[in-house]
Amino acid sequence: MFRIVSLTAAAVLAASAASASDLRISYGDLDLATRDGAARLDTRIRQVADQLCANRTPLERLACRAGVRDEALSNLPAHARTEYARGSRSFEA
Repeated sequence: MFRIVSLTAAAVLAASAASASDLRISYGDLDLATRDGAARLDTRIRQVADQLCANRTPLERLACRAGVRDEALSNLPAHARTEYARGSRSFEA
């Protein structure tokens, strides 16, 4: 399984033993309370998930990507999760 450790300006994604190195998902440069910031974090998470889940069957890949996303978001600090939730639901008038 995957484990996320949050740091000051980055979430460090430690993959299972299959991955030799840690992958970082930085978000300190993003305003997660905006639609653009939340979307950019989604893109970064998706890129890491694509790397970690590449050598799997299509069904396993879908589940793996969902797991990476869920863990990455659940391990953000509380204030960042709140901002991300706002940004993900924001809309332009």
